[in-house]
Amino acid sequence: MVTFILLKNSSIVQKKIVFYTKLRTCLLFLFMLLNSFVAHGDQIFLSSQALIKTSDVAVTGKLILKQNITLTNKQVIRVGAIYIEQVFKGLPPSQQSILIELPPFTANGMLKSTDVVLEIGNEGLWLLKKHTNGLYRIERPDALLPKEKATILFK
Repeated sequence: MVTFILLKNSSIVQKKIVFYTKLRTCLLFLFMLLNSFVAHGDQIFLSSQALIKTSDVAVTGKLILKQNITLTNKQVIRVGAIYIEQVFKGLPPSQQSILIELPPFTANGMLKSTDVVLEIGNEGLWLLKKHTNGLYRIERPDALLPKEKATILFK
């Protein structure tokens, strides 16, 4: 009878161990799943000279217009117009304005931590990159510099 009780208790203990192991595994999986949605956006620091070198267009100017455009596939893109005061790189010197794509750049309209939110009236030295859709983008928060920096950087 003692042997039967020990065997019975050991099977109960084994069942508890298995249950707690499964529970721990499920909780660990749930924890990892919930943490996988946490995004960490980091950008490498670039000097102003490096930003200029990697940009396709460098102009001083002012954002004068923001507009939503609906494409034929119902996707909405946001564009802005920059009135150009001076061209330093990438455009003919006589060009007076340029269209840029404004964030969010994703189809679902979600902003990322690296997106630059612009308002009408923002002005300065714009360091723009040409996107595959043909529009220019300001892709980094540090790619819109004070206008005064242009005279220092483009001597």
